Amino acid sequence: MGDYVFRTVPSDLLQGDFAAKRVSSDGLKKAATFYTNEPYGKGLSAAFEESFKKLGGEVVSSESVERGSTDLRTQVTKIKSANPEVVFIAMNSPDSAVKALQQLKELGVNAKLYGSEGLADQSLIDKAGSSAEGLVVNSVTPGNDDFAAKFKAEYKEDPGAFAAQAYDAYKAVALAVEQGAKTGAQIKEKLNKLEFEGATGKIKFDEKGDVPGNYVVYVVTGGKLVLQG
Repeated sequence: MGDYVFRTVPSDLLQGDFAAKRVSSDGLKKAATFYTNEPYGKGLSAAFEESFKKLGGEVVSSESVERGSTDLRTQVTKIKSANPEVVFIAMNSPDSAVKALQQLKELGVNAKLYGSEGLADQSLIDKAGSSAEGLVVNSVTPGNDDFAAKFKAEYKEDPGAFAAQAYDAYKAVALAVEQGAKTGAQIKEKLNKLEFEGATGKIKFDEKGDVPGNYVVYVVTGGKLVLQG
């Protein structure tokens, strides 16, 4: 995006690859992707599909919906007819994700459900009800235990999906300034060389301003997102 653009949230290319490897390691070979028709959904599902095929899997269906859509039966019917072993849901719209989970179950899609970080939201899981049970969600790390404890002590709630990444972004700039950077150009040069242990793991920006992917996996168990590792 440019010499002055850095991010502490890993690229969706890495998350798609991580999700594909997780699905493949579970022995599932026939996948369908179900995503929202915007950059997040399209990019993540495409990365998943590319990696899954390289791992020997087959993508038997790929369906999209507009962000915010709640009647997904046409797409779900097409997915069902393809008879996938797994459906990977990459949606950045809570309303659409809830309906996707509910309508996949209502229409009898007999497949394991996996989701991207857009589904790593307990309120979304609560709304989906029993339809979300067993859902496997990969997400960026919520941060280490020390960060989570300090966050909860300060704000009386668990950190949100990107709280730790926001913390590391602020810390990166603060470290650059502490090391003597005073202008935008100087901060940029410091960030290019910066390396530290952040709340999300090792922070070291590559030539594109990106960081490595640090991910966790949740499984919805008893209606709750339970961290697996």
